[in-house]
Amino acid sequence: MGQPLSPSSRLNVRWSWVTINGLAIGMTPHTGAHSPQACHEALGCENLVYRALKVTALPSWVRTPSTLLPGSTSSVVVAFEDLDGVVLAGLLAQRTLYAFRHAGAVRQWKKPPRVKKLAVPATTPAA
Repeated sequence: MGQPLSPSSRLNVRWSWVTINGLAIGMTPHTGAHSPQACHEALGCENLVYRALKVTALPSWVRTPSTLLPGSTSSVVVAFEDLDGVVLAGLLAQRTLYAFRHAGAVRQWKKPPRVKKLAVPATTPAA
């Protein structure tokens, strides 16, 4: 048996997130939606600025593709290393990225607000 792996450490690196709106999901009556890897490859092939990113989380569909109709478009969200926010500013200035023969509008990702669960008051049995 080999030696156990020792934990490695690295600097904490800031990530930025963007949404790319209006990309073809690729779903047909016979095939599923484009995979995260396929989205990543298409964005890299068609956009030099995307190819230069240090992607930390592959593109993922914002809406579940199975809830959409074949031939639809939807949005993906992607994360990348961004030490000082300069990369995010450059992408937002670009305004458009291309994939699967569609132009996608680039926006800063905003996390949806957390839904607070209402506390249900405990009921006491009547005596």
